[in-house]
Amino acid sequence: MSQVVWAHTEDDPELEQSGIKLGSDPVRATVTYAGQSRPTPLAVRRFITSYVFQDGTPEDQSGLATELLFLEGKAEFWLPVQDRLVPQIKQELRRGDTVELYAVWVGATYPVGGRREQVFLVNEFRKPGAQQRARAAPAPWYTFRGPDGDFTVQFPEEPKREADVPGLIAAIRRYYANSITYYVGVEYEDVGPAASVLKPNHEATVSALLQEQGNRIVSVRRLAKDTSQIELWSPMRTPNSFLHRIDRTIVRNGRSYTLSCGSRLIGQEVNRAACRRFFDSFRIIGVPQ
Repeated sequence: MSQVVWAHTEDDPELEQSGIKLGSDPVRATVTYAGQSRPTPLAVRRFITSYVFQDGTPEDQSGLATELLFLEGKAEFWLPVQDRLVPQIKQELRRGDTVELYAVWVGATYPVGGRREQVFLVNEFRKPGAQQRARAAPAPWYTFRGPDGDFTVQFPEEPKREADVPGLIAAIRRYYANSITYYVGVEYEDVGPAASVLKPNHEATVSALLQEQGNRIVSVRRLAKDTSQIELWSPMRTPNSFLHRIDRTIVRNGRSYTLSCGSRLIGQEVNRAACRRFFDSFRIIGVPQ
């Protein structure tokens, strides 16, 4: 971790004036657990929700409410830890235990003029060697059934319904689940029989529209006569910052479904294994009731 901090510690007056620096560097570090915890400072939570996620996540729902203290040599690191990991760490580790952390460096802030504070997010941990205890198997994914009884899809956890947004023909209903590093979601709109087929120029039309909005298209392809997929990088508020995502559109029975799987960390590719599992779990089980 000290090497990552050193790599991102350079004199840059413009950064000090803007107050932030963003990035996305995976980190694997062997550290010592100090056995102390504290609430994640408000400035750090605001940095995470406002600049790292940039998706409107409220400060009190960052999923990183607690910082734990770790030591790397003589250096101290107060690190925000995923909420789900905090009780596991406190149960499995004792003060002075060596632990391997899997984290992501997401940027730096200047909460005090001229003093840089590096921000890491802890995603996983492991006790090395024979000290490693067997941990409970990961919870199975949550099978979500559409409220109209027309589809099922599996989420990493129970999804939350987001506010409807206007569509081209009708309101778009939306359900999403977030992890620290990625999100998945399903949106659907009633388009009627006449619009419930993908036109031959669907991919070209969608690509052109997204490019007009500043998106960078990686690939777009027709997977089946009623299914299309696009991979892209979407621009964020911070200049030259992009988030990676994959969208899959399926039209069936007068309804258009869009499955989205995207990274929440700027510049980092999405978890493709999670995307594949999410996409492959989608099933049409009937007509909307």
